[in-house]
Amino acid sequence: MKPSVFGILCFIAMNCFPLFFPLAANASSEPQTIDPKSDATMLNRFNGLWVPGTTPPDIFNLLIVGQDDAAGSGKNPRAPLSSRSDIIMVVSFNRLTKKHNILSVFRDHSPSGGCEKRIGNAPDDKVNGVYSIQGRRGFIPCLEGMLEEMIGHLPHSLAPELLDRAGRFKIHAFLEGTRSQTIKPLGQDITAVVSSNKAAILSTFGVLQTTSALAVVIGGAATGTGPAYLLGSTLSTEEAKKMVDPKYLTVELKERKVYPAGGYQRAFNFATSVATILGWSAYGINQWKAYNFDFLGKYFGAAVNKNMSRSVDFVTLEKEVFMRAGDHLLLHACYKDGHTPMRVIQWGETASAYSIYSNGKIFHSPSASSLRSLAYVDILPAPSNCN
Repeated sequence: MKPSVFGILCFIAMNCFPLFFPLAANASSEPQTIDPKSDATMLNRFNGLWVPGTTPPDIFNLLIVGQDDAAGSGKNPRAPLSSRSDIIMVVSFNRLTKKHNILSVFRDHSPSGGCEKRIGNAPDDKVNGVYSIQGRRGFIPCLEGMLEEMIGHLPHSLAPELLDRAGRFKIHAFLEGTRSQTIKPLGQDITAVVSSNKAAILSTFGVLQTTSALAVVIGGAATGTGPAYLLGSTLSTEEAKKMVDPKYLTVELKERKVYPAGGYQRAFNFATSVATILGWSAYGINQWKAYNFDFLGKYFGAAVNKNMSRSVDFVTLEKEVFMRAGDHLLLHACYKDGHTPMRVIQWGETASAYSIYSNGKIFHSPSASSLRSLAYVDILPAPSNCN
């Protein structure tokens, strides 16, 4: 049984999510929400970002940031940036090997070492503070330097998958979201898309039997009868109303107080859920491949572009980066034997402290003391294997 892609993009919306001054300047010179057209001059000053129309790199790294709206400015997309980077992960797509990885960095990780080799003395003792103080122009090279250092501590076989031929790690594009700017408006827009294209969505994904809150929303959007209409779900109408409340959806993501691994678990949950989201996207693309693969762009590209901060148009990203020589990179995120083929790497308190989730199992490095209680949490229902 298969849920709709509505839950996929709605989940991204919920979670995820000083150019003309020196790096030491406060991030207030950057807007909360970046638009690739309105902020083209600004983005040109971000060293290393991919430019549409040019050949994408063999290893393409997409940064996903969930802003925390710390100062409450998130309701105004063009207000000065004041948020910290609450969720930090990079989805690394290897366009040659077709092996993809998610690199998750805990928001309180120290920005020393690799970061300071790129930007000098860090302005804060936590990497999320670099985002709020120096903005993206300081944060991106800081994170690149950190990840170069961190990858150096991983098993040597992983380096060729993650670093370019010069041994460097570059971020090429970013997507950002906040709860105040993103979840409600993006959810509304995607609901409208699903409601207007019921036949295509349901024929692609079918129906499901689950207690997932996201599945409840899907059922209401796809059938037009509201969230009380549950496609095979065992929930009562009252339970359904509770579960589609945004506050409940946040609880479903398993906040840091729920598990012994604390904030590390929360970051890991977001990362593994993105892997599941990409798995559902892969399933939809696999079903849609007779139509030139443009399922996501055709139905949801405009909604993502409208409601998410980003360095590149979502449809352009799909057509120029993900599609290649009769293939689609996300097809290689299709589940196999009930597991995602994507590797998820969660770092702990130091560069040498990490856990790797692969093929349904978790491996801990010797230094991963705070990560040893890390557990896989099934937040979203796993997609079926692709044909």
